[in-house]
Amino acid sequence: MKRAVTTILLLAIICGGCSLGDNELKVRLTEGLDPPKETVDSECAYLYFLLGRNAELASKADEAREYYEKALVCDLHSAAIMRRLAALLATMGRKSESATWTERIISENPSDIPARSFLANLYLGMEQPDKAEAIYREIIAKDAKDYDDRLFLSLLLARQKKFAEARDILEAILKVSPDYGAAYPYLARVYTEQGELAKARASYEKGLTVSWGPQLAFEYASFLEKGGQIDDALKVYRRILQEDETSEGLRSKIVALLLKADRIPEAIKELEAMRVYASEPTRVELNLGRLLLEQKRYDEALSHLRAALAINGGFNEARLLMALVYHEQGHDESGIKVLAEVLPGTALYEDAAQMQMKLIGEGQGVAAAEKFIRERLADPKSRQASFYSALAGILRERKEYVAAEAIFEEALALYPDNSELYLEYAVLQEDLGGNAKALAAMKKLLAAKPDDPYALNYIGYTMADQGENLEQALDYVRRALAQKSDDGFVRDSLGWVLYKMGRFAEAAVELEKARAAEPDDPTINEHLGDVYLKLGRSKDALDAWAKALKAPSPKDEAKKEYLRQKIDAAKR
Repeated sequence: MKRAVTTILLLAIICGGCSLGDNELKVRLTEGLDPPKETVDSECAYLYFLLGRNAELASKADEAREYYEKALVCDLHSAAIMRRLAALLATMGRKSESATWTERIISENPSDIPARSFLANLYLGMEQPDKAEAIYREIIAKDAKDYDDRLFLSLLLARQKKFAEARDILEAILKVSPDYGAAYPYLARVYTEQGELAKARASYEKGLTVSWGPQLAFEYASFLEKGGQIDDALKVYRRILQEDETSEGLRSKIVALLLKADRIPEAIKELEAMRVYASEPTRVELNLGRLLLEQKRYDEALSHLRAALAINGGFNEARLLMALVYHEQGHDESGIKVLAEVLPGTALYEDAAQMQMKLIGEGQGVAAAEKFIRERLADPKSRQASFYSALAGILRERKEYVAAEAIFEEALALYPDNSELYLEYAVLQEDLGGNAKALAAMKKLLAAKPDDPYALNYIGYTMADQGENLEQALDYVRRALAQKSDDGFVRDSLGWVLYKMGRFAEAAVELEKARAAEPDDPTINEHLGDVYLKLGRSKDALDAWAKALKAPSPKDEAKKEYLRQKIDAAKR
């Protein structure tokens, strides 16, 4: 009750003490009119200011803004209130209004350096670097010892690629004040941009001498790492680690660096030390198992993988890796046994079953592998779309194409939206000479999934190959490439469409990118040879075709003969 009465009294004092109404407030805020001296009410301004601060601390920004504006009605010249209002408006994203109030502070007190610094920062946030730069230069002209704002100016200049001037400012600061540690990392970055790496290194080291800190040390270590100075980088990382041995992220960084340098035994030691602090010990044990497998230290690898499973019995990734270890040891039966522990519905079941099938096929023959996969397909709980592809692959190897076709059709009835099944079915149809069936299947997929990259690429390439609807083909292939920008085969399709459109220079660019991704693919090399010939680059065309001819595929003798004829014709 006492608190409520106090609040009422305060409001009465405020309302009684303010001689201006809301209309006059709006006029003064919009037009910036100065109040007559007699209307300045410090008590009124202070109380509204307190209400504004309370509202601001309670995260009621709009309410706080209103209170601050009312406080300014009482005292429009109060720099403290204007400063608080400007800061609040900046946090509300109303930077332009904030800048207006800050400019007013400066106009009334030109020597207010903090306000100038704040205004420069506002202009940076408003993407007006020229205005910010001008303010920083004004500050520096007024106070030669304002190193902070000199530093900010150098950062702004560096951001604008004015590295020489940024460097001059930073070097001047450190010449006068060599203990101003904040300047050293920025000077090191400028030196790096200018390619003066020795000076950059010296600047980092001086900065760490003046003021050691893990953040700067980490930046320095990263600089050394990028420069290929692995040993020196590791020394710095380990120096940081001395301050926090439990830093899992830093230990992971050291391990990654050692792996990058192919220093596997050292990486293993780091991982072993990391086991004590790891938040995910199973992942550490798995990584140890993987590295020890690469080192052919099989028994040790198995020990760590068993440790992972002892921590988390459902960690199936460890089981798959164990199967690989057993395979390397020649103990495929043990591998099959551990893979069988990965049950349907659990993580990595599909991968585990595929690996089982492969090991069974290698050890017991294709018939045993076929039996294994058919048993999984017979049970809805263990059935997977990829198992149908695996079975169809076995049948194709035996040239049982009709049976393989039936398997795919059964699979597509169960998984009508599976893009990879449709693609493999289309490839089978091409082998059988059923190109129309293949195209119809992919069109069906596209109707169900209009943005499917497999369908878009297949149909677009087919259109180009047939010289039909080339504009639509180009659209389809580009849409596919937008989703699979690293896929060399999709990029080949784009190159082939452009070739068919007579845009040979553009086609060459895309096909060269495709070959970079898939250097040994015969079709890509053949396409590139065709484009080179159109561009008058006969030697390059012959080289590309020769590479296509030497590739492990095509196995089709007719295709090879066609390539030989191209080569012979180009040589004449």
